[in-house]
Amino acid sequence: SSLVTFKTLTVSGYFKKPYTGKPELLVKHLSAGSSARFPLALSLENRVFSAQVELKEGVNDMVLGSGVLSILCLPTSTASAEGKYLRQMIHPSAQKNCGDCHSIWEGELALTDEFPGLCARCHGAIGAAPKGSPAFVQNEHTRKTTKFCIGCHQPHSSENQFLLKKDPLTTCTRCHETLKEGAGHSGKGQRQCSTCHSPHGSPNPRMLLKPTAVELCIDCHKGESKWVSGNKSSHKPAMNGQCLACHIPHSKGSPNLLAAPADQLCQKCHAQVRLKLHEEKMGGCSGCHAAHQSTLDKLIKKGTSKDCEGCHQDKAGSKGHVGEGGECVSCHNPHKYTSEISSGACAGCHVMAAADIQN
Repeated sequence: SSLVTFKTLTVSGYFKKPYTGKPELLVKHLSAGSSARFPLALSLENRVFSAQVELKEGVNDMVLGSGVLSILCLPTSTASAEGKYLRQMIHPSAQKNCGDCHSIWEGELALTDEFPGLCARCHGAIGAAPKGSPAFVQNEHTRKTTKFCIGCHQPHSSENQFLLKKDPLTTCTRCHETLKEGAGHSGKGQRQCSTCHSPHGSPNPRMLLKPTAVELCIDCHKGESKWVSGNKSSHKPAMNGQCLACHIPHSKGSPNLLAAPADQLCQKCHAQVRLKLHEEKMGGCSGCHAAHQSTLDKLIKKGTSKDCEGCHQDKAGSKGHVGEGGECVSCHNPHKYTSEISSGACAGCHVMAAADIQN
C-alpha cells in the first residue's frame, strides 16, 4: 500500500506466465465512488506490462486479474506515511522501460547484465573513483558489498531514502553488528553512518568522507575549529586536530563520546595531577578547565579566583595577601593540599638578594 502525491501514475509489473487476458487495467476510485479502465502495454513475450493511469484523491484500487494494488492519493500531503500507506521512492528506470534491465531467458525474467555492471550503466563506476579523482581504498566493502547493489537497495521502489531496503542505520548494522547497541555518534541529529562514511567507496581510510579526522569533525563542530587570537590557552590535541585522542565516534553510551571517563582520560597525559582534592566539589577536571580552548591560562573556564570563591566564600574579599594578579593560584596549588606554607611559595614573587636576609 503506497502513498502518492501525484494523480498521474505509471504502473508496471511482471507475469509469471504470458498474459492472455484483456490488455487493460481497472482502477477503482473508492473514495470518489467511480472507476476507469486504462490500456495495458505488454512487452517481453507478454510477460511484462505497464500502464499510465489517472488517480483521484483518496483511496484507489488497481485491479489486474486477481491482483489488487491499493494506492492513497493525497496531492497536498507532506507526510511519509498515512496509516498503512507509505510514501514510496520510485526508481526512475522502473517508470520507463523494463527492458532496460530485464529480458526473457529460457522462459523466465532475467537481468540483462550482472551487478554492478547493470547499475553502472546509469550510475557510473560502482566502487571506483570518478575520473580525475584519487583512487578508492580497496577493502572488503568495496570488493564485495558495494558491488552487490541489491544487497542494500531495492531495484524498483522503497519507502526509504536512496531506495534502501531498510533505514540507513539498520542497513549498515546488518553487517556491522557491534555498532547496533549504544549511543554512537548522533550524526547531525540522526544516527546515520553516511554523515562520516561514504557507503560505496572513498580514497580515505575507513571509507571516511574527508582525509583527516579534524576535517571531518569540523564539518559539524565548526565552533571548535575557531582558534581565535584572544585565546590564551589551547589543548594541544584539539589544536593539532587530534580529535580521536579523546573521542571515539562509535563509543557506547559514553558522555560526549569520550574514550574513557573524563578524569581517567585526563590522567593518561596529566598523571602528575592529584584529583582527590577538588573532585567532589568541582566534578573533576571539567569543573575548572575547558576541554578545547580558553581565553585564560591553563584552560581555566571562568578565572581561577572566581572558581575558588564559589566554595571558599569566607576568603572572598578578605584583607589577606592578594596574590599576583589577584589570583588564588599565585600561592595555592589547586591540585595539591598542604597545611604548611613554604618559603618557596613566597619566593616566586619576592625575589631577595643575600644582603636582604638577616639572621
